[in-house]
Amino acid sequence: MVVLMGVFGQFSGNGLGYFNLTIYKQIGYDTNMQFILNLVNSITSAIGALGGVSLADRMPRRKVLVIGTFVCAIMLAINGGLSAKWASNEAKGAIDLKVGQGALAAYFFFNIIYSFTYTPLQALYPVECLATETRAKGMAMYGVVVGIFSFINLYAGPIALDNIKYKYVFIFVGWDVVESVLWYLLCVETV
Repeated sequence: MVVLMGVFGQFSGNGLGYFNLTIYKQIGYDTNMQFILNLVNSITSAIGALGGVSLADRMPRRKVLVIGTFVCAIMLAINGGLSAKWASNEAKGAIDLKVGQGALAAYFFFNIIYSFTYTPLQALYPVECLATETRAKGMAMYGVVVGIFSFINLYAGPIALDNIKYKYVFIFVGWDVVESVLWYLLCVETV
């Protein structure tokens, strides 16, 4: 469970957040609006995280991880589909700002859901799955796994965005579906 949470917590699509400004620029927003959108995204994600934290003691872990991760996949799929439409329209010279705004809205909803699902459980769930005697070692391993996958996200992301553009999102859509299935099959309920 420790390794799953470490990997899934970093590879659920949240790594796209490192490239918010690039994503906003591709949709057509200027620097000032990019700053505002980044601020709003941070605030809405914090609200999602606070909601998750406030309910963490009452939520069933397994259900939240399965459903939350699957809804993340849906939001990323909507974002990817609208981003594909945006790219197609842009190639034709027809820019529909509503398509870009829809993609951005789906991305914001993804971040809220991700923050609600994973932010409170990334530290809580692995600890609950470990015996008292192994918690320190388990959380040290969790830290190593998070570091490795954050590193991959940070350095592979720009290459993927440059080479396959919006299609990069679909990698996370598929992976989030796999995560949901694995959470369903392997997740231990701790509440």
